[in-house]
Amino acid sequence: MEENNNGTPTKKNKKGLVVVLAIVIIALLAGAAYYFLRPAATPKDVFVGGIEKVFESSTKKLGEDIKKLNTTVSLSGNIESSNEEISKVAQYINQGKITYNVQLDTEAKKMLVNLGVDYQNENILNGKVYYASGDENIYVFVQDLYDKYFKVNVKEATGDENGLSSIDSIFNGEMSTENGKVDTKKVANIIKETLKKNLKDEYFSKETVDGSTKNTMKLTVGELKIVAKNILTELKDNQEFIACFEKQDEVKEGLEDAIEEIDDTNSDYDNNNWEVSIYTKGPKNDVEKLDVKLELPESKNLNMTLVETEKGKYELDADVPELGKMKLNIEVKEEAATEIENVNTADSVDVNNMTQADQLKLLGNLMNMKLYQYLAPLMQSGM
Repeated sequence: MEENNNGTPTKKNKKGLVVVLAIVIIALLAGAAYYFLRPAATPKDVFVGGIEKVFESSTKKLGEDIKKLNTTVSLSGNIESSNEEISKVAQYINQGKITYNVQLDTEAKKMLVNLGVDYQNENILNGKVYYASGDENIYVFVQDLYDKYFKVNVKEATGDENGLSSIDSIFNGEMSTENGKVDTKKVANIIKETLKKNLKDEYFSKETVDGSTKNTMKLTVGELKIVAKNILTELKDNQEFIACFEKQDEVKEGLEDAIEEIDDTNSDYDNNNWEVSIYTKGPKNDVEKLDVKLELPESKNLNMTLVETEKGKYELDADVPELGKMKLNIEVKEEAATEIENVNTADSVDVNNMTQADQLKLLGNLMNMKLYQYLAPLMQSGM
């Protein structure tokens, strides 16, 4: 740990891995089981079975288990809020839809991302991002903004010396993070076993509600902090886990910082309950819905429900204090992989070397875009 000019210890900004681990520790307990449940006899088995399945799915390697990928995610939602500022944004969200498509070809070593935005059932933005292995640039195309691809040098734009190496590592059947190359399958297996070990049977219960089985995991925030700290401590002390990473010292230091942050966390909510329930039905424990509840002061509880309305389509309802009620519709499609088109990169425009004529043309096109025309009133209002 380093010290600042006042002699006060400061923590290094190496928490990318730790944030991921924390999300795994907390969020996967809820969400994973919802998506990937297997037949189970006890409430704990329901959660653990889901965790095992999600790890099994998430550690399939592109380039080995998966040669090509073509996935489309669509998002639309509705927000009701008494907060004036949130309501201004909500009027656009409530009438909008975002579609995101990613295509990967690990044999041709190419990636193409398509982004579309609709507002009031009218398309107002279409964009593409293209990358081919071996190139230090990505290429961005925005319909109606410019008639050529923009060339963006990632190292120069982000200051990240690793540039596009993380994408190249996927093409090569590897996984790379800010902590270097990672043995993802071993990491996932160790985290999974550590989670199972630290989830006590006393945290789980089961009851019948309207013909469905309600499998519940309930902890106080204080207990959750203890579980998280124990898991992070075991991972820090597990040399087999640390050895999965190329930059082992940084991983260990990041885990130590995360443990210290848990110790420093405000204890005002330690007695409040955090509850996750998975409703199942039938001999195969088919999942009907997921409920998450967090007790907050003054009975302003956070509530969230996730339901798969049909295959590949999900509905998320949330009631968040100070924010309002939200509904998010999610659709996920795994589509047949096709050849990724080649981009004429020789004709692209370097964003760092645009002429004045290019810039004026860009500005004029921007002012005429439907996206700008819709958002201009919002920007002018100070949002």
